[in-house]
Formats: sequence, structure tokens, C-alpha cells
Amino acid sequence: MKAVYTREAEISTSLGYQVAVPHGKTNAVKKPFICFAKSLKGIYWNKQLVHLIFLIGVPEAEKGNSYLTILANIARRIIDDQFRQHLLTTDDKKKVIEIIDPTDD
Repeated sequence: MKAVYTREAEISTSLGYQVAVPHGKTNAVKKPFICFAKSLKGIYWNKQLVHLIFLIGVPEAEKGNSYLTILANIARRIIDDQFRQHLLTTDDKKKVIEIIDPTDD
């Protein structure tokens, strides 16, 4: 979490579209991960109302490859209104995973 807070202090990770992507690179992380959270009410994130949050953690050694790939995939998807709307309206955890990663088995 320290790496995430340090990164957020440098510049906000709110990307617009009511989405934030806090992230950190640290040796405390053994393999890349993404956590997803949503707030129907919304959270003010650097003066922007955010409803969808993608937390990314990557090992320090993989910061260039894994982090950039994950962030690029999320950034590409969040501009799609339907993608965001599906995430906001489903409460089914399996469906959320299918929406975020339709190739995940």
C-alpha cells in the first residue's frame, strides 16, 4: 500500500470516465495483480467523482512490462460506455471477471 500511496502523491491516478487506477511497484508483490472495486455513490478522487477503481500491483522487476500492459488494457476499455455500465450494474463476481477479462476461464 505504501507504493500505491507514494505513486498517488506524485500525480492522481484518476483517469476520467469516473475511473481511478491506483497502482504501485514493489518487491512486496510477487506477481502482478488487479483488484476491482466499485462505488455506486461515488468517491471523490482528486476532486473527481469516481465509481470504478482498479488497483494494480506489480513486482519492481516487472514494472515496465506488466504494469504498462495492464494499464494500457484498462485505459483502452474504460472509454467504452458499455464496459463501464456493465461493471456498474452487475453484482455477480463471476460476471465482473468476465467483463474485465472476457478471455479468463
